[in-house]
Amino acid sequence: MSDDKKNEIKQGVKGVDEDVYRAFERSLKGKSLSSSDTQKATRVAQNILKKWDLESSVLALEFEKACSSIDDKREVGFTKELVYKVSLILGIYADLKRLFLQDLHRLEWLKKPNENFDKVSPKELLGEGSIRHLEKVSLYLKSWTH
Repeated sequence: MSDDKKNEIKQGVKGVDEDVYRAFERSLKGKSLSSSDTQKATRVAQNILKKWDLESSVLALEFEKACSSIDDKREVGFTKELVYKVSLILGIYADLKRLFLQDLHRLEWLKKPNENFDKVSPKELLGEGSIRHLEKVSLYLKSWTH
């Protein structure tokens, strides 16, 4: 990731919630993430997106491209931004599991337009793959689970 992109994320220029991103960076501090570990986490996130009927989404394609580059030994690899997106998807999945006992209810919530998201469904926001939208859904769910 370029320094400009890092600065944009840190400064919240793209709508990134600075507190959430700082917490993410603190969680990474002192940890080295291997490509293998990151690829496994990304594959799990891809399976989650598939469960949510988002396997053709922009986000799923971004995850697939990163994993394929590692598989093909092109070493494009995983940017901090991509790891952050994977982290948000895993967190959203965990929060949905806390709130709803059945997959059916989780899917219903994801598909239903939500007043808090300007009458757009969380599924639509997640599928677009922007950090801002992923954070928006994540923060909303955290307000109910914590």
